[in-house]
Amino acid sequence: MKKITTALLSLLAAVTMSAQSMYIHQGNVVTVVNSSTAGDMTYTQATLTANGVTFNLDEVDSIVIHNDEVRTDSVIITYDETTANVLIPVQVAKYLTTTINGAHVAIESTQTEVDTTETIYALCGTSSNGSFYQKGVYKCTLRLNGVTLNNPDSAAINFQNGKRIDIRVTDGTVNNLSDNGEGGEQKACLRVKGHAEFKDAGTLNIAAHAAHAFKSGEYTRIRRSFGTLNITSAVKDAMHVGQYFLMNGGTVNISGVQGDGIQVEYTTNKADTLNGQMHIKAGTINIALDGNDMDGLKADSILSIIGGNITITMNGDGGKGINCQSADVTNTNGETTLTLAVNGKMLTVIENGMPNNKRPICFKTEEDMYFHFGTINCNTKDSEAKGLRVGNNYYYTRKAVYKLNGKTATPDVTGAMYLRQN
Repeated sequence: MKKITTALLSLLAAVTMSAQSMYIHQGNVVTVVNSSTAGDMTYTQATLTANGVTFNLDEVDSIVIHNDEVRTDSVIITYDETTANVLIPVQVAKYLTTTINGAHVAIESTQTEVDTTETIYALCGTSSNGSFYQKGVYKCTLRLNGVTLNNPDSAAINFQNGKRIDIRVTDGTVNNLSDNGEGGEQKACLRVKGHAEFKDAGTLNIAAHAAHAFKSGEYTRIRRSFGTLNITSAVKDAMHVGQYFLMNGGTVNISGVQGDGIQVEYTTNKADTLNGQMHIKAGTINIALDGNDMDGLKADSILSIIGGNITITMNGDGGKGINCQSADVTNTNGETTLTLAVNGKMLTVIENGMPNNKRPICFKTEEDMYFHFGTINCNTKDSEAKGLRVGNNYYYTRKAVYKLNGKTATPDVTGAMYLRQN
């Protein structure tokens, strides 16, 4: 207590000095009070109150004065193999309940939309038996700042928060997430209950061994500023997205998964904005799948492609490079390139007691397709395989180039073909 009292007196005497802060240690949780924003602090022999947060001094291990200041909106989680340390600015401490078990960190937040400052959770360090869990009702940011996390039991990162979660992968960093919980109940290695937005130019690697690699309950956006997402393993889909998927840039590489590459499904409310749709405006997608009866890109509703480069290779039987309800490829610059290959054979499966033949197809729509500009290259090996197959009407222009095995071709169309003006 004498050590704590001395630290308090030192800070109170120097509170007007710049770039100074007080670190209040309680186990592996450290709350930071910057002198420049400390305001009036109340001190008794039993408690200290700063920025509306009261600390019971019997629960404080130590108080240390540093000649620095920390961001008032950023919670920093540092992993060190078997342990984790959490640094919390006092401005957000009043909202947070933090639990640490070894290197497993769980934070529950009561922050609401009344509060204008969005909390950032910054992760760094390494643990082969660690995780991060966040639960809340207000949007927040996850900053991956050179972190390697493996959770042997459940998700590496799990946001049970129905709001927007920014996933910022810091420029120049490499981040690795994995779960080894074979048979575990987690829905994904990286799980977002609400909607996710990927930003910043770092690299994120995900290897999942229980279910999906990434899953969001609502929409997922990949911003123009994003770097690279590498998914190298998943028992189910690489990316399983509710509501809609929108890609404006960056690179997504997918291999080694046992489900679909990127799947977008309807939410329970079909009136939700862009429900079931996939929109690719820019960026690069590379998908290579080896299993049977998989889809590279799958959308319950419209697939819209107006830019970017997409390469999909399906090596299993009955696979489809792209499978959607309807499609619109409309890049007016003519720069969109799709290279789709199905190397497998016809697959016969028993469904409802009856055999169902699943033909390998490079690009399949259940309904109409609009192809105005760009190039679609389809490559097949088996005689039963198809290139571009349209379930209803096909609308195209002379600037729409479709090639099958290197030669200009006509798609398989169930409805009618309509040549439109450029």
